[in-house]
Amino acid sequence: MAMATSDFLDRYVDFEIDGRETDSIEEHDVESCRQMYLSIIELAVNDYRFLQRMAGQERKPRYDRKKLRQMTEDGDPREFFASRWFEEVCNYVGVQPQLIRERLEDENEELARELVA
Repeated sequence: MAMATSDFLDRYVDFEIDGRETDSIEEHDVESCRQMYLSIIELAVNDYRFLQRMAGQERKPRYDRKKLRQMTEDGDPREFFASRWFEEVCNYVGVQPQLIRERLEDENEELARELVA
């Protein structure tokens, strides 16, 4: 039976390994963390755009159907943009979450106009 993440962390967070030295969190490369969070946002935006394009297509190539199924099997990735976690990630990197949401909405409206035309 798999152990819940919180149980795992509670069990091993203070676990000492002989001979292992760890740095305090303040000594880690902050820029690397920032780049990771920017990558999370970028991936989420790309996934969102893919989902919006797929929603406008009746016939989807086999590869796109498989990708779509994998992306949505655990829920709708678009929900990330409404989450508290998205706001925290944006805050960490200094990006306004509402600005990203507005730009994605503008893209949706433009895509909808293209599909009608």
